[in-house]
Amino acid sequence: MKDTLKSRIMALALNKKILLGSSFLVMLSVFMPWYSDIDQFDTGYNFLGITGPMYLAGLLILSAGAVSFAIVMREAMGRPAADLPVENKYVHIIASGFSVLMVVLILSVYFHPKFGINLIDKSAGIGMGLGFIGMMGMLGGAMMRERVKAPKLTFEEELESVDMMERSQRRPDVPETHQRPEDAYSAPIEDSERVPTIEELTEHINNTSDTYGR
Repeated sequence: MKDTLKSRIMALALNKKILLGSSFLVMLSVFMPWYSDIDQFDTGYNFLGITGPMYLAGLLILSAGAVSFAIVMREAMGRPAADLPVENKYVHIIASGFSVLMVVLILSVYFHPKFGINLIDKSAGIGMGLGFIGMMGMLGGAMMRERVKAPKLTFEEELESVDMMERSQRRPDVPETHQRPEDAYSAPIEDSERVPTIEELTEHINNTSDTYGR
């Protein structure tokens, strides 16, 4: 398999993939319609996330999504992690929480009865809905427990791992021996365990008879 950016992204853990997709969705949503207004003369405007009276909140949401996206992409590209005062997980949580706060601020201002008195139709656009889904995805991906797949071992590597496991389980006070089982039968017999020959038995009987004959 070629070592490409696509292959590295596919090799990421599930929570990292969710973070990457959700943060990209948040950045994309600010370039879509977020809210529209129609006045009593049947005229109005469609505002993107980075346009209209709340454009600054949209830019902050774009920045928060870009931070999360950059952190995951940096890992996918094999670059060292940025030196941040907190863990990356908490950066994603802060970014998603801050983005949700900005959305609440936009909605509280836009749907306030004192805002746009002559407006007869106030509605949220598709961009706001997609952005909120992306923010929840960022929060969920940051809270998920990362599961790393164990690499697949070859047959030789499996044998080596089994041998190392057996060595670690062996008692340290028992010395390792390389004696084969069949060598036990070919070991020399001690003199005390040697079977006497016929001549030795005959001589022993004769000596015993002479002793009692006297």
